[in-house]
Amino acid sequence: MPRRARSFRSVLVVLLLVIPLTIGMLAVPTPSSATTNGCLEVQPPSEALDSSEAASIYRLYCAFFLRPPKDNGLRYWVGVAQSTSLESIASTFSSGPEFQNRYGPLVDVEFVDLVFGNVMGRQSADQGRVYWSGRLDGGMRRGTLMLNFSDSTEFKRRTATQPAGGDASDNANSSSDNSNSVYYANCTAVREAGAAPILRGEPGYGSHLDRDDDGTACE
Repeated sequence: MPRRARSFRSVLVVLLLVIPLTIGMLAVPTPSSATTNGCLEVQPPSEALDSSEAASIYRLYCAFFLRPPKDNGLRYWVGVAQSTSLESIASTFSSGPEFQNRYGPLVDVEFVDLVFGNVMGRQSADQGRVYWSGRLDGGMRRGTLMLNFSDSTEFKRRTATQPAGGDASDNANSSSDNSNSVYYANCTAVREAGAAPILRGEPGYGSHLDRDDDGTACE
């Protein structure tokens, strides 16, 4: 066989091997961009508002899987919630294939960014990204982070599961903040005291100071 023909045949073989592989790589979806949350396109069923546990389970589904639960799924997990914690349920959700396929390959910073996009429908601010990725680096489980996001005031509003007359968890947070003997009425007071920004868990933090609920108040 002439040298030119052999060279052409070698190139052809390489192309036949490389092109399908390249197409296959391009066809594999990567969890790099936010996905539309199906829960935002429907009203929550009345069953999801029967109790605080039902509302929390409904939001967990919306946060973890970006879709409402089916009736039997909601009833099942509400029953489970009578004898176990929401954090334990969130841990179970985070170990499932649906969650792992969406978030598993991501490093913590990428995970936080995508959760902000999927759950909150917005980009994470720099300080919020640093705060939550730092919590993960410090040992917080991804399921626990998802629970924090799903039970935030912002997500309750987005999913129309905000309790009438205010948010009891906000009142609980305010009581917790007051127990630290540090209270700021607004961000002006925080800045005048030289305490800005305040991270969730630090003395003086309050949900009324963190309107976007990203874990950083008065940034």
